[in-house]
Amino acid sequence: MSTEPREPFVAERAKVHDSVVLGPGTMVWDFSTLHMGVVLGVNVGIGEHVYVGRYAKIGNGTRISQGCHITDRMTIGENCFFGPHVVTCNDRYPKAHNPNYKVEPPIAEDDVSVGAGAVILPGVRLGRGCRIGAGAVVTRDVPPYMTVVGNPAKPIKRAAAETGAKGNS
Repeated sequence: MSTEPREPFVAERAKVHDSVVLGPGTMVWDFSTLHMGVVLGVNVGIGEHVYVGRYAKIGNGTRISQGCHITDRMTIGENCFFGPHVVTCNDRYPKAHNPNYKVEPPIAEDDVSVGAGAVILPGVRLGRGCRIGAGAVVTRDVPPYMTVVGNPAKPIKRAAAETGAKGNS
């Protein structure tokens, strides 16, 4: 078995701007769109029908499931998981032709897991190792290793990883 990194794979029906950086072993599946300036790390998985906005950065080993919307300039850390149809936003006051538009992308630190259909609002920081429940609407920063659920998302527990314990919680 070879230890050489694999070439990135881009499905025939994906749209990837010429400026996109694809790390070794990265896979981009059909009908996904990656806009200019996107940087994907090593072994990143981009599912079908994913939108990745301009200048977004996605870290090594991260998986973005089908139907997700990753907003312009968002940063996602290493080994994150975004379930199907997660939506991220970068405009607190969306309005067509808004002269006062201020880009405020969310940030996901390393080892974050986001459940299906969650919505992450502008400027929110998802702390390392946090878990976002399916369908949650995240309106505020989530501390490291915290699990949040609901609309608006509220904390329900802190993971054992915070204290250095091994395993799932």
